[in-house]
This record gives sequence, C-alpha cells and structure tokens, in this order.
Amino acid sequence: MPELEKKLHETKTLIPEVPQRLDIKMEERIDGAPKVKRPLNLRFRFVLATAIVACVALSATTIALFSHTQKEQQQLFHKLPQSKVLMNLDDDLVNRTAIKAVEKLSPFLTDEKAEDTVLSPATYSLAMAGLSAVSDNFNNDAFGLINAEEDVKALLEAWNFKFKNYTGETFFRSAVLHQQVGPTYAFDKSKQEAVSDHYISTMVSSHESYRKDADKFFDKKIGLKLKVPDLNLKSDGVVTYGVLKMKDYVANDGLFHRHMPFTFKSGLGTADSYVFAVREDPKKVAYYRGGNYEVFKVNIRNTDLMIVLPNEEVNINHVNITEAYTNFVNEAELVPAFGYVPFFHNKVEGLNLTDTLENVITHNEIYMSKLLKDDVYNDLVIDAVVQSNDFEFNKYGVAGESMTAVSGCTSTGPLYDEPIDLSVNRPFYAFSLKDKYPIFINKVSKPGA
Repeated sequence: MPELEKKLHETKTLIPEVPQRLDIKMEERIDGAPKVKRPLNLRFRFVLATAIVACVALSATTIALFSHTQKEQQQLFHKLPQSKVLMNLDDDLVNRTAIKAVEKLSPFLTDEKAEDTVLSPATYSLAMAGLSAVSDNFNNDAFGLINAEEDVKALLEAWNFKFKNYTGETFFRSAVLHQQVGPTYAFDKSKQEAVSDHYISTMVSSHESYRKDADKFFDKKIGLKLKVPDLNLKSDGVVTYGVLKMKDYVANDGLFHRHMPFTFKSGLGTADSYVFAVREDPKKVAYYRGGNYEVFKVNIRNTDLMIVLPNEEVNINHVNITEAYTNFVNEAELVPAFGYVPFFHNKVEGLNLTDTLENVITHNEIYMSKLLKDDVYNDLVIDAVVQSNDFEFNKYGVAGESMTAVSGCTSTGPLYDEPIDLSVNRPFYAFSLKDKYPIFINKVSKPGA
C-alpha cells in the first residue's frame, strides 16, 4: 500500500463517524423553510468566512492531503477535542466575549426589515478569536478577548462533546478553520502544526475548489449541511471559518405542547407551543423585568431558551436586546410563573455582517502572521463577514447549525408573590443558551413555520 494511502487508512480508523443529518423529526420541516439572502458588502479588502455549527467529538489527528490539481500539495492540519461528558464554559469567558458579540449583532436583529431571522454570537466569537489567534496587534478588546489562543481553545473544548442518558441527548460540534486560497499567501507547515495544538484547523485550496473543500471538511468532521456562500474572491487570499452544530433533545414523547394564542401581523391566530406551566400549577422560572420588556428562561435539557418578550403594544425592534441579555444574566431572580413558548424554525443564508467591524478593525493588525511563511508579504485586510444559520425549536428540543465566512485578499426587579403570566403570544426574541452563552439569537414573528 502506498505510504499516503496507508496514512489515510490509519487516520480513517481513528475518526469516529458522526451523524450526517439532524434528527429526522427535526428535519421534516427544514427543506421548505424560506431563505433570506443578502448581497455581500465588499468595502474592506478581507473576506472572513465563519461557519458555525454545533460541536462534535472527534479524534485529535493531523492529516495531510493532496490537491486534485497535482500541481501543489494541499495540506490539512486538523485537531479537535472530544468528550463524552457534559462540558461547561467558564463564566469569565462568557462575560467577556458573549456580551461583545450580542452588542455587535443586535442591529441586524432590531432592523425593521428583519423578520424571523437568526444569528449566532457563538460562531461570531469563534471566528474572531480564531483570526486573532493567528494575527499580531489584533484589537482583542473589541471582542472581549484576552489571550486569543487560549480563549478559542476553551470555546472549542466546551463546544465539542456528546452527552446522552435516559432523559435524552445533547451534542455540540464546532471548529475554526483557516483556508489558504491560491499560492500568494502561503502557509508555513510548522506554524500550521503549532496552531493545531489549540484546535485551530488549516487547509490549502485553489480558487476553483475552496468552497467544495471547505464544505467537505465541515460535512465530514462536523456533520454540517450549511454550505459556504460564494465569497466572490477576485484574487488569492485567506478565508477564516467559525462553525457550530448543536442538538439538545428530550426523551420519550417530548415537551408538553398545545395550540395557544399568538398575534401575527395578519391578526390573532394559534401556534403549536411548549406549555411549561399552567395557572393552577405555576413553576419557578428565572425572570427579569426591564423598561419595555420581560425576560425569562425555560430549560430544554442541557441548554436553555431565554425569551425576550416586549411589553404589550411595544414594537419588537425598540427593545435593547444587549441590555436585556446582560441584565438577565446578572440580575434574574426565581419567580412563580406560568405560560408557553411557540415552536419555530428560522433559517438565514448569506447574511452580510460586514458592518460589525466598522470602527473595530484598525488596520494595524498583521493578519495571519502566525500562519504565513516568513517571506510572504502580508497586506491582508478584512473585507466582509458573512453568516448562515439554521435553528429549530420543536417538541423534541432544539437543533441548530451556523457558519460565518470572511475572505482576505490584497487590495433590578421587585419581589413577586403572585405567579406571572409569561404567555408568549406576540413577536419575541429567543436566545438558545449553553452555560449562559448565547449560541443562537432568533427574532420570531411567525412561529410554527
């Protein structure tokens, strides 16, 4: 057996198979979901591609492959943590990075034109931490980072596990990938090996193959079905991806649910909803009341849904979701309550997030300096940020995928005695939380799609 083929065979035996599909019950409605597509904004000169999709337990192996062109070697260095126990994220890392990510993404959610959309602070943080980890003079303060190499490693360790018992199953799969596109910005092999110790993957591709190569990598290693968007690369460069895939399912017959009232734009209707408590039997829930909104949290299994519900007659776009998230995390209290949360499914592809980097990237950064060969002139600048997300909440739990892409080239409340009615009967925001970290944020006006 040729040496390369032998190595590939040995490697294959070390990598566990991962599910290629979401749970069938979760996927029944995915194909018919509406897609929102927005054009890329190429105002800067570096296109960041961050793909977030929940995490996987994968073996820590480093492999080398060859390009189909046979003209240059395509090297892939890849390691990911793996765990069969429930992993937790440090509170300090959550407080530093999550609030910054929510703050940057909130304008895209409160936009009047944005309806039933979904964004991922988690993959946004992965992409930025991954970019900082291989760059010099990066503006870490803007993203809540201290030591980017250690921060991205901690995020990946917390978001790569599979946990299952008699009550259900939870898994997270995530990865950070830097992709060299074309020969100009050549990666150094020894530097690739060094960053792989922090679970940062790297690969080399051509202009013709970079999307296909990345899609294959994410499908095989993460089980991700979201595809890399067309980044309109006009020259050689580098693409950074942050990806995540997650599922948190309950066992047996799922969550208790009924059709409950909901006010749509077209008028009053009903939506299939998770009923977490009734007036006759209220439950204790974490709760915070803001100026024009209420926030509460319901448990799925190993993750939570944090609901931001505007007051009656308040426009959903007038709610400060960064304030709502921050105050809830720091000041929520347990109160008796009853109510329901409608099931929903949001999918958005190719959402342009370039504006998140305005007044943040100073261009003093030397991008990819910890990956590029020493003799490569570094004139990379960030050009655009694009994100795709797919998230669903149904009677079996929650599941989601996320990807973000960037390409670089030249050029306090009162005490409550009576139970609170937390019936979600009007447009709302839904945060999917793991260890208080917002993995996804959904804006929902048409539940039950």
